[in-house]
This record gives sequence, C-alpha cells and structure tokens, in this order.
Amino acid sequence: MTSLGREIRRARKVGRKPQAPGTPQDLPDPRDLLEGRLVIPVAEVNAEEHERASHHERGLYLARQDRWDELGEALRRADQARMMTSGGMAVADLLAYGARADAMATILPGDGQTAPATGGLAQLEEELEENAGDYGVALTVALAHVDAGWAWRGPGWTHDIPAEKFARFRAHFDRAGEILDRFDPFELNSAALASARCALLAGIDDPRDRVADDFEDLIDLDPANPRHMRSLGYHMLPRWFGSYETLEAQACHTARRTADIWGEGGYAWTWFDALAIDPQALAQLDVEHFLDGMTDILITRSDQYTANLLAAFTGALMAAGATPDLPPAAEGARAKLHEAFGWVLRHHLGEVHPLVWADAMNRFRTGPGLAPPRSGATERSGHARALQTIAREFGTEAGPDRALSVSPRGIGIEPAAPAPRRPVRVMRPRRGTQAAH
Repeated sequence: MTSLGREIRRARKVGRKPQAPGTPQDLPDPRDLLEGRLVIPVAEVNAEEHERASHHERGLYLARQDRWDELGEALRRADQARMMTSGGMAVADLLAYGARADAMATILPGDGQTAPATGGLAQLEEELEENAGDYGVALTVALAHVDAGWAWRGPGWTHDIPAEKFARFRAHFDRAGEILDRFDPFELNSAALASARCALLAGIDDPRDRVADDFEDLIDLDPANPRHMRSLGYHMLPRWFGSYETLEAQACHTARRTADIWGEGGYAWTWFDALAIDPQALAQLDVEHFLDGMTDILITRSDQYTANLLAAFTGALMAAGATPDLPPAAEGARAKLHEAFGWVLRHHLGEVHPLVWADAMNRFRTGPGLAPPRSGATERSGHARALQTIAREFGTEAGPDRALSVSPRGIGIEPAAPAPRRPVRVMRPRRGTQAAH
C-alpha cells in the first residue's frame, strides 16, 4: 500500500456519530429535509448521465436515419479506442443500446401485456443481412436478441419460469450466439464482442467451466473498465454460476491481474454488485481487503460519480436495517463497510447525484440484460435517500443555528441562513432526454 493509501486508511477510522437503526420506508420530499441546515450541490443531470444520453441518442438517430454503415463504424471506433463515460459505461454499448431502442420498445412488455412482442427484431435482422461483415451492426442485433431473451425470462429463478417462456429465452440467446460466432473478439481486439459473449453465458446449460475464463478474457481486453469486474462478481454468485468461495478467489485473482491500474481496487469491484444483490455474501468478504480496494478506487477515480457510487453503497445499502436477519459474520462485515461512509462523505463527496443513489436502492433487480426504469420519481427517491443518509451521518452537528455545507472543498459548519426552497443545482436537465443505463 502506498503512503497516501495508508494515510487515507487512517482517515477511514475517524469515529462516527451514533445513528438510529433502521432505514425509513417513507421518503419525504427532499426540499423538506434539513431545511436551511444542510447545503449541498445536487446534480440534476450529472456528467455521467449527460454522456450516456448523448451516445444513446446518437445511436438512436443513426438507426432511425438508416445510416447503419455509419453506426457500425462509430461503434467499432469507440470499441477499439475503449471509449467509456466517466462512470465506466462503454460508449460502444451505449451506441448499440440507442440503435436498438426502437426495437426494444416493441420487445419489452407494456401495460396489460403478459409477454413481449418481438416483431421489431425482423427489421434489425434485415440490417444485419445488408451489413453482414460489420461487427458493430452484428453486435447491435445480437444484443437485441439478448434483450428479447431476458424479456421472456425475467429476473426470477430458473425453476420458477414457465417452460414456454424459458424456451423462447433460450431461442433468442441461441440466435445471438449464432450472430456473434462470426467474429473473434481477440482477432478484432474487441472488448464489446467479448462482453456480449459473457452476456450469453446465462443461456448455456452449464457454463460454470467457462465463466471465469470468458470474463478473464474480457478483463484482459479492457482492464480499465470496472463494469467487467462488477459483472464477473455478479455472475459468480451461487444463484448464477459460482459460489461465495469462488467469488472470493476470483476477486483476489482479478485484483492481482489489474493491480497496475487499480491497486487493490479489482477486489472491491469484483465484490461490489454481488454484495448489493446478495448481502448474505458478506460473510465471506475480506472486509479490510475491500476497504483497501475502495481506497485505491478513489485514488484512481476521483470523480463525483464514483464518490456517489461508493457513498450510496456504504451509506445506504450497508446501513443498519437495510438488510435484516443477517448471520453474525455478515452483520459484522456490513457494519464495518457502513462505517466507511463517513470517510467517503468527509473526504470525497462534493455533490449529490440522485440517480446514482436511486440505482443503488434498486439493487440491480431488473436483470442483467435490462435497464432499470428512470423517471422524476426515481430521481426524487434517490435525492431523498442521499439527504437522509447524510443527515444521519452528521447527527447533531447541524442545529437550528448551524448549517453543514458540503462542497468540493470539503465539509464546513457555518451560521444557518434562511434556506432556499430547493437545494443548489449544478446543472439544468436537458429536456426530452432519457439516459441509457
């Protein structure tokens, strides 16, 4: 560990103020929280959401204009350059997501529907036939079949899915595999193709022998992107293709292989989504290793998106009462991770990103192939949870005559002033824009 890492680790151990156990279920309007006593910038549309929306809209536009040759070229260029947003979302994935958005609108069940209608895939197949040698177009069509498969399957356990729906899920995954088999990720130096192949593992009868190798190939192709490590850990859960023991082994292995970029961050990234969706896994976690990994992540990535991601994880997901009835070992690990929230807040958080907090609360329940719903209510719930969590951390430090001010310069206490009705905004929302996930 570097001297800076040791210094930050010592800062993590600063004592916390006591807080009431449990997580409030009724989220008040964030405008009414700590009125006049908590001053913190709130990014209505942060840089990450803006970047995602921009690339998503470009893919959508090119597809609607039937400019598939330009789309394929743009996607391949982004893939080869390993372009990603500040939050680690691959630009190639966002372009492909936008390009298949119209087809997805027919794929995903709407109000009153009990099953997806997949007619929109026929047009994509026609575009594939006309651009047979373009792996960017092929990737878009293959991922549309993955979306269709997940729409039929849903996020539940395999044994709970009706046989007909599961057969349709497998048929779409098989078709996606046929499309991707035309292209070799290593020959083409394509992380996007390798990522899509990992997405297909859910459609294989027994992929346990392949999961680690396929994800290792992907991470080797694109080690700077943390989403690949997060996806590896998710798929190593017992509910998918691994066990808690293999997850721990893969987290250690990934940390060693990516140490030149992330330090110990690869360990934390591999466990990150797994712990969010399955808190029972906390019993197997090396907590100190995870906290060292968080330290290295925030050294490597000092942006506010990452700070909000780790703040929401430690502050909200790992809060007392967020996951009741954990066994003692898991409960002890949870409490230690929650203690790190104060360190993240005091040393790294300069503004609130409501949608990041909303995604953390969602706990990735929509399934790997689908995006969680986003709306004004989603933003408000994330905003409220962020302010509640911050308020509980500060305890009695803020009072009727004192206000807490959070900014990129850190946290300060100042005389309370008459509060505006709404928190400070750092960016206005773009009208008519919906960010991809």
